[in-house]
Amino acid sequence: TKMSDNLSPVSSLSNLQKIEALAKQISLLIEQKGVDSLEVGLSYKDLGDLFLETDQFKDALEVYKKAEPIILQNKGEDSAEYADITHNFGIIFHEQGKYDDALMFFKKAFTIKAELFSSDSLEVADSYLMIGSCYLNQAKYPEAVEYSLKALHLRELFLGEFDPSLFVCYNNLGFIYSNQAKYEISLDYFQKALEIKPISGTEYDKESAVTYNNVGMVYCKLGKH
Repeated sequence: TKMSDNLSPVSSLSNLQKIEALAKQISLLIEQKGVDSLEVGLSYKDLGDLFLETDQFKDALEVYKKAEPIILQNKGEDSAEYADITHNFGIIFHEQGKYDDALMFFKKAFTIKAELFSSDSLEVADSYLMIGSCYLNQAKYPEAVEYSLKALHLRELFLGEFDPSLFVCYNNLGFIYSNQAKYEISLDYFQKALEIKPISGTEYDKESAVTYNNVGMVYCKLGKH
């Protein structure tokens, strides 16, 4: 999630320091610009983005709820900022296991993004990926495959077949097909995921270990020990 440019740079600070700095900025902006100003709305969004990036979902939700009506009032429902907040609401509910709520927000964000960026864009690919993930978690596998493949196609188109972000697409598809007992197809996707070299020290390290475990389980199901 890209933070807006209306705040002072805080990239060198710790997460806690960033949060404190953004909170102070918001207080100053409210005094200077007014509580319903676009600058305040975007600052709340920046703070919500930071909470989301640090997995503080309850705090992120609270701040996004403050940002949403201000951005809606100043930028409108068909703006990139409103689409981003809507998508992030979906992420929060997805992480909380509230997949019906998450789907509602992801699909709403998708509609806005498709109008803003076209239906063939990386922004839309993000929506496809998360919609597919919701369906995967609901065990709605045909829908999960449909949206995961759409996400994969667009990411391959724009980023190339070895971009690290494709790891998640391949891994999800492997898991979907494994749950459908389509083990050969599942294995193919897991192996494609592992062919993408993860960036050391990132979230992909842990996910790679999970994928290796999934490959082992698939081989067991196929009787190849």
